[in-house]
Amino acid sequence: NVDLRLASPQTLNTATQSYFVVLNVISTAAIGGTVGVTLHSPGAVTLASPDTVTSTNFPQSSGNATVGDGPDTVTVTPTSQAPASANQNTSFSVLRLAMLTDQENAQLSALQVTKSGNLADSGVSAVNLYRDTNANGTYDAGTDALVGGPATFSGGTANVSVSPVVTLTGASTNYFLVYTLTATATPGAVVGASVTATTELTLS
Repeated sequence: NVDLRLASPQTLNTATQSYFVVLNVISTAAIGGTVGVTLHSPGAVTLASPDTVTSTNFPQSSGNATVGDGPDTVTVTPTSQAPASANQNTSFSVLRLAMLTDQENAQLSALQVTKSGNLADSGVSAVNLYRDTNANGTYDAGTDALVGGPATFSGGTANVSVSPVVTLTGASTNYFLVYTLTATATPGAVVGASVTATTELTLS
């Protein structure tokens, strides 16, 4: 129950006047929950004596609104982890992405990666996304969890599918973009990665 006190008394007369009870739903309200209001009896409305409230139409209840998922803004902070050199037929983290939301949770289901450098698309056999399981900021093969991929490059871009989806929260979490070079990757060629636009992250 809540007592709603008016900032100043309202004058009622024989002309009907409408008032609205407005609920503000907080950003962390449970999705799928329902909410409504009820005025159980005339005693819910306080009038100055000697006026009274008729019992007609009491109790008065609204319908219930279902709480939906509000829009979240995801902040992505990239950090290059590309090594100075990498051997053929090896895997390495090329980019670390720290991601967090501003309010509640968001679901990441795909990520588009743009290849930089002069290494041919065929020089990278796989692009994968790993979560920093031990939260040390460094890609640890065999420890960090694979959450997306494998994908390959075509026309300089790779679409990394994340399945099952990754839940992003208000706590910053690191993810690693990991390249695997082919056994025939061109010696002396260079390669990097970028996520060039907000539309390259698929969120829900």
